[in-house]
Parts: sequence; C-alpha cells; structure tokens
Amino acid sequence: MSPVTTQTQILMEKSGGKCIREKLSMKKMEEESIEVKKEIDLGWKNRKEEREGKRKIERVESVNRKRRKVKT
Repeated sequence: MSPVTTQTQILMEKSGGKCIREKLSMKKMEEESIEVKKEIDLGWKNRKEEREGKRKIERVESVNRKRRKVKT
C-alpha cells in the first residue's frame, strides 16, 4: 500500500470496507433505467395521440447516444 490515501480508500474505510464506487455505479444505473422508462412511456403516449390525430410529431431516434431528427 502506498502512503498516499486516495478518496476511494478513505470512503472504503468509512463504509466499513464496502466499495462506495460500486454503490454509486448501481445508483447511476437505476437512475438511467428510470429515465429510459419515462422516455418510453412518453413515446407511447405521443404515438397514441398521433394515431388519434391529436398531434403530429417528429420522430427522434437515438444514434450513438446523440439525437438525430428523422422526418416521417
């Protein structure tokens, strides 16, 4: 072990040896999955409104995490 303690080592000592980084990554993954679910729900709602003639939307496809508008 090096004499220099990193932030991760300090956090591990405080948490009783449990890796905080792992917890943080799990929390981030949960947040991302909730965001994706919201986007999917919104997409279904928009398509339903479009079918009923209430709304004309521009489709947006995710390409390499960047958004690109696709004309329909």
